[in-house]
Formats: sequence, structure tokens, C-alpha cells
Amino acid sequence: MTFSYSGVVTFFAWISSTVSRPAAKRAVAIASINAFSQLGNVAGSYAWPTKWGNSYNYSYAICIATNGLAIVMCTVFRYHLAKLNKRLEEEDKTDGMGKGYRYLL
Repeated sequence: MTFSYSGVVTFFAWISSTVSRPAAKRAVAIASINAFSQLGNVAGSYAWPTKWGNSYNYSYAICIATNGLAIVMCTVFRYHLAKLNKRLEEEDKTDGMGKGYRYLL
């Protein structure tokens, strides 16, 4: 579970390159994503009640499920960016221009 924090840093680096222009839009997007990501810290405090005992099986199941959901969402987002890159490439070919902006995958 401790690797979740390193994943957040990597995700922020990736997400900052997916919001292209203008800079104000990127700043708002990163701030919104950061604020939304902190909701897990608030909800996580309630996922470890003492009545679930010494094993905390339900708590670990919640953590695994949320990490799995995050992996699925990042995979879907990656496929979406790949589709946008293909669309941009087709537009560049029809316009006769060189290679323009692409999203990092």
C-alpha cells in the first residue's frame, strides 16, 4: 500500500502532460485532481474501524478494490489518449502539416 504514494507522484507527472494549453487550464486541472485525490485520505480514516478486528480483511479489501479501480481508470484514460493521438495524426495528414502536438502515453 505504501507504493500508492509513489504512484500518485508518477500520475501527476503524466497528467500534467495531458492537459495541453493554456497554462491556466493546466493549473486548474492539476489542482482539481490533487484535491480529488486527497478524498481517499479522508475516507481511509473510516475504513479501519476497530470492530473489524485484528485481521482487518474488509479494510484491506477496500484498499485493494480502490487501487484496482485506479488502475482500470488509468488504463481507460491511456486508451482515450491513444485514440486522440490517432485523430490528431489523421488531421495532420489531411492538413498536410508536419507532426504536431501528441499526448504522452
